[in-house]
Amino acid sequence: MQKSQKVIECVKEYIRENYQNAGLSEEIVSKAAGMSPISFSILFKKVTGQTYISYLRKVRMEAAEKMLCQTEEKTYVIAKQVGIDDPNYFSYLFKKQYGVAPSLYREKQKKELYCNKKWELENELLVKQAEKYIKMHYKESRLSAEEISKELGISRIYFSGLFKKVTGQTYVSYVKKIRMEAAAELFLQTKKKVCDIAEETGFEDCNYFSFAFKKYYKVSPIQYREKKRGQRMIS
Repeated sequence: MQKSQKVIECVKEYIRENYQNAGLSEEIVSKAAGMSPISFSILFKKVTGQTYISYLRKVRMEAAEKMLCQTEEKTYVIAKQVGIDDPNYFSYLFKKQYGVAPSLYREKQKKELYCNKKWELENELLVKQAEKYIKMHYKESRLSAEEISKELGISRIYFSGLFKKVTGQTYVSYVKKIRMEAAAELFLQTKKKVCDIAEETGFEDCNYFSFAFKKYYKVSPIQYREKKRGQRMIS
């Protein structure tokens, strides 16, 4: 059985490489496989669960579908390029597989692509607005996903999912990043106490701030300040 599967895999690769040939018959392929047409037909159906004709048609229609979406070629040209000389028969086969005529399929895909791109741009804009809002309000300890989603006019659940999808990180992680970076800058540029910096970066609890800072930078706030200032003195 394993040998038969290997033979059919080679045959399928042969078909994918030669489907553009309008004369790619079962006889030609079976000969390339070193088998009689009848034996080849039986084996192909047994291994793949479909006839040779069905598989060849599937390969041709998938290639045609790709060309319809990615090129401006006329339907009759695409038909020729996928190995079907009769454009009417090509349209018939395409409609049978995809439910619509080739020209209508192309129009539908273009509309969907436009809508998807527009939707993506709108979502990216929403996330940029959210990031801007966070940078303006990160000092507020009560800043929340609910507040931002309300500002954007969307639900909290939708906002959370959208933010993660576009940025690759959660809203909470992003806020923490902004706060930690702001705190680090204050440690370097000022002589303010840890608890004062904690308050300025949106933390009500000084101890939790120190814990979060150490978890983020792997050193305590005081060690961070001393280390960075020591590096500046050396340089």
